[in-house]
Amino acid sequence: MASKVAATLWVLLVLSLLFLAWLKQPVIDTSMMSLLPESQQQPLVREASAQMGQRFAERLLILISGQGKQQLQQATQTLAGRFQQIPEVESVLWQIDEQQIAQSQQASDDYRYVLLSEKIRSALQNDNTDIVAKRALSMIYSPMQVGGQNLKADPFALSSAWRTAQTPVINIEMDEQGYLRVPNEQALTNLVIIQLKGDAFSINVQQAVLSVFDELRSSLSEQDIELLPSGLLIHADAGAQQAEKEISTIGLGSIAGILILMLWVFRSLRLVTILLLPIAVGCAVATSVALLVFERVHIVTFAFGAGLIGVAIDYALHFMCERQRHQQVLPRIMPGLLLGLFSSVLAYAAQAMSPFPGLRQMAVFSAVGLVAAWLTVVIWLPRLTQKDPLAELPLAKQLTKWQSACPPMAANKKFQFVLGIIVIAAITSIWSGKTEDDIRLLQTSPATLLEQETNVQTRLGLNSSTQFLLISCDQLDQCLQQEEAIRPWLSQQVDNGVLLNFSLLADRLPSLARQQSNAGLVEKLYQAELSDLFAALKLSDTAYRQTMEMMHQGLANRLTLQQLPNKDFAGMLSSQIIQTEQNGLATIISLTASQPKQLAEQLNLNEYFPTVMLIDQVEAISSLMADYRQQIMIWVALAYLFVFVILFMRYKIAAWRIILPPMLASLFTLGILMQCLPGINLFHFMALILVLGIGLDMGIFLTETQQAANTWLAVTLSVITSLLAFGLLALSQTPVLQHFGLTVFLGLAMIWILTTLLRQPSQGVE
Repeated sequence: MASKVAATLWVLLVLSLLFLAWLKQPVIDTSMMSLLPESQQQPLVREASAQMGQRFAERLLILISGQGKQQLQQATQTLAGRFQQIPEVESVLWQIDEQQIAQSQQASDDYRYVLLSEKIRSALQNDNTDIVAKRALSMIYSPMQVGGQNLKADPFALSSAWRTAQTPVINIEMDEQGYLRVPNEQALTNLVIIQLKGDAFSINVQQAVLSVFDELRSSLSEQDIELLPSGLLIHADAGAQQAEKEISTIGLGSIAGILILMLWVFRSLRLVTILLLPIAVGCAVATSVALLVFERVHIVTFAFGAGLIGVAIDYALHFMCERQRHQQVLPRIMPGLLLGLFSSVLAYAAQAMSPFPGLRQMAVFSAVGLVAAWLTVVIWLPRLTQKDPLAELPLAKQLTKWQSACPPMAANKKFQFVLGIIVIAAITSIWSGKTEDDIRLLQTSPATLLEQETNVQTRLGLNSSTQFLLISCDQLDQCLQQEEAIRPWLSQQVDNGVLLNFSLLADRLPSLARQQSNAGLVEKLYQAELSDLFAALKLSDTAYRQTMEMMHQGLANRLTLQQLPNKDFAGMLSSQIIQTEQNGLATIISLTASQPKQLAEQLNLNEYFPTVMLIDQVEAISSLMADYRQQIMIWVALAYLFVFVILFMRYKIAAWRIILPPMLASLFTLGILMQCLPGINLFHFMALILVLGIGLDMGIFLTETQQAANTWLAVTLSVITSLLAFGLLALSQTPVLQHFGLTVFLGLAMIWILTTLLRQPSQGVE
């Protein structure tokens, strides 16, 4: 009666979890960066890094190319119109109207007395006012001058000189109708800038935006119009599609392999169905709990969870193999089941303690799935098999015969010697091996997509570097003054070949001190040269007085952040100000280095500007991965020590037979990986914790049953199913899954071999 109540309650609990998960709208995360821990850098640095990444994340750039101008303009309008109708799109920029252009020009015209290009400022500082006057006179008489020049408002053309000297944020120009045109292209090319309203890693946003893009690309290609996209949304979608593909292939591949294997062993579709029941319940409960516990569930969690299939079947296999010989199974195998579950969950718990959000999700998913599969075996399988007759499994006897051909080698001196040599070789390999903690290992975008991204970024002249300088200050004007102080030094680094280019906010928004200095230089220019300039142009004294009066009134104007045109399209592409109430204020200087990896060594920044920080996002995260790799190595060692203490309490000296195979297998696996791979990283070490957990199952069950033939069959089948699951993970194109899969695959294969060789003599071979 009690078992019936437990079975009913377990069914109700599983159904309740499924129903609650179905009610909650799942949010699937596809960002590989979500797998990483939060940076330990200063809060302001974290804020700056996040904002730099946000520039790329919030927009989708589309180059639209064709041969006919009118046809291209019509296609651009069609594309912009379609995207403007999508709720997930905030805005679409494809054309600048005359009013916006006038507003942008007005911003510099109103402050022409305090905004000076570097060339004009340098000339005035050196008292070469005549050079500025001659330049103005030549522009007035130039046949290329279009629309004339307002001689009263700006006789020295300071405003146009300022605008001309500005380095464009993006390599585009406007045609006669205001379309954003990419210059110097073989085919006519327009630019459409799409600002996203939602998260680029949201599957709903990806589907909504990219489905329209794919439709437009297909229809416009018939008109010989080419669309080329750029943005995080494209890469996020590619990663999501790859993960979805691998979930289905790994999951279905594991199920298919296990199904064929179980049918061959048990020769009964009904028994195989019962065996698969714990897998189904484990995966369903794990998915439900993950969706309920985490606000966003990473798609790699589901792909990694597909490997759970090969582990969740272990308990059912042990139950079913023992059920073929004994009517009452649970009393015989319950200690092994409990210890096996404990060891596996302990391994995942160690993974859950890591600072990596993605790994914690995987650990919770797997641990919950194993517990659910275990409960299904304990509660439901006795009821489902209570009327089944006893039947010997032919494969158990066959396995015993195969083992007889390979006698136990634990006491063999030659074997001990060879094993010692292999251990020394593995330790030597590990000691001399290399590690690889580069964050680029998480890159999942295909090479063609990366080439396309580089192509678009290069054509638009955008800086996609992850390196930048951070200047912190109490007030924005202080940051601008520091930028102006560092500018000559940065220009020198460009001349030296250390930098390719850089972008300063102070180039578009000079500090108040610089504007005050410019005002003095302009006043000096007017007093020295305006009278002669107007005399050469035969302008009246009245015009001279009016111009001087306008100058004196305009000298008081100061350009501030609030006066910058809010609708300037450059503002959509770049924000170089970091300001939060908690973390203070800073400005960003974007850098493009000729040799990014050597930039810190070449720049010698602290020697000249100790208050300016060089931030390298890739290097910072890579260093973080290296730190956690070292910590995980300690966790693995502590896990072995803790497990040995627990096993010793039950098995005394025999505990070494349980823990030695996974320990040696981990050692040999690392040695092989060190020789075959460019380097290993923290994900390989995390996988060793799983090798320990899964490997302990085998030793515990064999020790509990004195290595009975059916137990050997069960553990062998468990290893094969796990090899199927993690072997398929090793073929994944997602680096994290590949590292886990390859490490666990090698480790489990070696555990089975070592357990067979180190087994007790005259056991399990009858």
